[in-house]
Amino acid sequence: MFWTIASLILLVVLGGFISYYGDLQGRRWGRKRVSLFGMRPKHTAILLTTITGAFISLFSILTLLIVSAPLREVILHGEEAIRQNHRLRSEREKEVTLLKLTETQFAQTKNSLEKNRLLLSKSQRHLKNTTGQLADETIQLQRVANMLATTQKKLDQSRLRLVAIQNKQLELTRVNQTLAVGNSSLGKQSREESYQYRETRLELTKAKQRLKDLSQQAAIITDITPGTGNELVTSYLRLREERICIRSGAELYRFVVPGNLSKAAAESILQNGLRHSSVVAMSYGAAVVSGNLAVHIISGTKEPITTSDNTSLNAMANRLSGAGASTLVVVTSAVNTVEGEQCPVTLNTYPLRPVFKPGEVLATCTLKGGVSSRELLQEIATFLQDQVKKAAHKAGIVPRMDPKNGESEIGNFGPFSLVELANRIHNIKGTSELKAVAITTITSADLLDASNLKLEVTSTGKSE
Repeated sequence: MFWTIASLILLVVLGGFISYYGDLQGRRWGRKRVSLFGMRPKHTAILLTTITGAFISLFSILTLLIVSAPLREVILHGEEAIRQNHRLRSEREKEVTLLKLTETQFAQTKNSLEKNRLLLSKSQRHLKNTTGQLADETIQLQRVANMLATTQKKLDQSRLRLVAIQNKQLELTRVNQTLAVGNSSLGKQSREESYQYRETRLELTKAKQRLKDLSQQAAIITDITPGTGNELVTSYLRLREERICIRSGAELYRFVVPGNLSKAAAESILQNGLRHSSVVAMSYGAAVVSGNLAVHIISGTKEPITTSDNTSLNAMANRLSGAGASTLVVVTSAVNTVEGEQCPVTLNTYPLRPVFKPGEVLATCTLKGGVSSRELLQEIATFLQDQVKKAAHKAGIVPRMDPKNGESEIGNFGPFSLVELANRIHNIKGTSELKAVAITTITSADLLDASNLKLEVTSTGKSE
């Protein structure tokens, strides 16, 4: 920029010099009255002045082109640079427009990607919940199928026994008819045959008594067969022949009623929980006696309540709908239940609250090195049954009683995962520290398993 301005100033100065010098030359040649090419002196002076000015101007321009490179570039390539400048400016505007459009499309694509990620996350959670529910329903369906197969087998056996007793009854009837004919014949015989007659009469009396007993047994079995109503005999035979399928105090199902629900919503959740309890009770051997459920609610005194189950659920829903916090409801059996009976249950409520935070350690223990995997497995099981169970009870987790064996438990870990853990500890040299760490927030309604509790193993670096 400096050389360009300097060149322009120099051109202005040269213009003034050329004017002055041309005028000087014109006057000099005019005074000499020189004539060239036959022209008049005046015209000759004008020609010489013009040629001198043109030569000086040409020499000045050539000098500036040689001395100043920027000016030389402007003069030689100025028009091309201007055309390129217009073209590049137009291309730049197009690129800026395209860039803005691309940025807008990128923002839209990013928003769409975030929405798709949220939808994918929701779909994955829904798929996981659906898979878990499908697995639970499959297990319950298998249990119901096994129960139906067992019931059908027992029914077939009862029918076979009934047919056998009926056959014996017909056979004894024929024997009775034969003995009656013999009795008529014996009445016509002589006194020498009276002793044999009395013996025959005694056998006849015994046969009649036996027939009467068999008839009573046939009536009892007929009452046991579906479609009869001899409940006393049925209960007595069940107590003698059937096994206990659900023990008193066993947990059938647990569920959570959120706080601040409407009464209708709370009652719907309670009814759904009662239906799930019925399915679980049927899987263990209970039966639907009345209505469409295998369970019925009784009062706290273990006597049947006078109101219906719906009335009891309505009263509990009215109480839970006014609670500000969520409530855990546990459906437990009230008495021992044998196979084929309806299971009496009670609904127990507990306040729902968090007991362990994510990353919180429930219990720790030190395992010695150099022992077998079997011994390690036993120590791990003792650790879970003793320290972890005590910590869970102390924190407030509501335990569960198994319907089959009646044992209280606070969770379950698969045997394969425990065996793998024992083998991993066995491969560590020296002592190891075993920790039970919460993965997620654990509430008083949760049972401990691999989904919310993690068993961490770290080497202490000490060797025995």
